[in-house]
Amino acid sequence: EFHDLHKKLVRKFKLSKDLLPPKKMSGNLSDQLIAQRRQQLEQYLQQLINSEPQVSQCNELLTFLDVPAHDVVRVSEQLARQLYAIGDKLLEQGTPIALTINDLHCITKRLRLPMDLQHSTDIAGDLGHLYSFLHQIKSLKVVPPPQPSSVTRMAFEITPFKSLEILKIEHVPLSQVSGLVRVQQQLKRLSFQNTMKTIRELLIDS
Repeated sequence: EFHDLHKKLVRKFKLSKDLLPPKKMSGNLSDQLIAQRRQQLEQYLQQLINSEPQVSQCNELLTFLDVPAHDVVRVSEQLARQLYAIGDKLLEQGTPIALTINDLHCITKRLRLPMDLQHSTDIAGDLGHLYSFLHQIKSLKVVPPPQPSSVTRMAFEITPFKSLEILKIEHVPLSQVSGLVRVQQQLKRLSFQNTMKTIRELLIDS
């Protein structure tokens, strides 16, 4: 993976091919050699992160570090842009809206961050589209991200969904859903799939 990343960066930014430490060809690596290799790769990444913005902020490196998937501001703005384009159509269809726990986690975190009140010409990226859409959703399906292993440290708040009537949660721990008690009166249907070990989890709001 490091080799593939480096090839892309060398091609795109003309970085030195020698910047990436060479692989050890021996088939019997000692713990010491493995630790040394790990340290070299960490130093390599640190060099990239501390380099000029065109490298440190490029999509290739951010994707490699899995930054886009967990960057609260970036994910929220991407969702705002998508919903600016297709949000009204989705609501008109009346079908369940599927959002990953990563999406919802980032939305929850973004709501807690200070908002930029200055006038912006970026209409599509305006978070107002996102929050207006959330307030209008009547049927929501919560699903895990493409890499379920990243689910365990995520949590989200369900209360921004002011019009929610139907909620389905699939393969996401119920303990990571906050605010169920506060929306239970408005819900007409609630369903779970592989979300809890005992019914007690449903009775205790996180």
